[in-house]
Amino acid sequence: MTQQSLDLLHEGIRHQKAGFRSRAAKLYAKVPQGDPYHADALNLLGTNHFEEGRAIDAARLIEQAVRISPGNAAAWGNLGGVAKHMMRPEAAIPCYRRAVMLAPNRPDNLAGLSLAESGADRARTLRRRITMSPADID
Repeated sequence: MTQQSLDLLHEGIRHQKAGFRSRAAKLYAKVPQGDPYHADALNLLGTNHFEEGRAIDAARLIEQAVRISPGNAAAWGNLGGVAKHMMRPEAAIPCYRRAVMLAPNRPDNLAGLSLAESGADRARTLRRRITMSPADID
């Protein structure tokens, strides 16, 4: 089912980017539990819910994704973004830190971390982001 699941995810992403969130959600939901892409489907369904203004539902789905796939940097970054949006920096910062640890060359995770942090930690993260060269970016 892996190739079929990957096709479902790609089709869902196309629909989500085009603004057809309900179509995308139906495609993500078709990826079965136990499939290697199930965590990605949960993460994408979570981002879909977040775009619809359903932050709590988004957080629940993305939390499931990181439990299934703790090495998924995109899911950790998305979970940080949802927590930051919910005005919960104490939850956002560890998520962003995990995302940066897993994918240090992703500027979106560094940006999210720097926005969630304060004081000296924020300055350190901003310096790291500023010193990135285009070759460092994934």
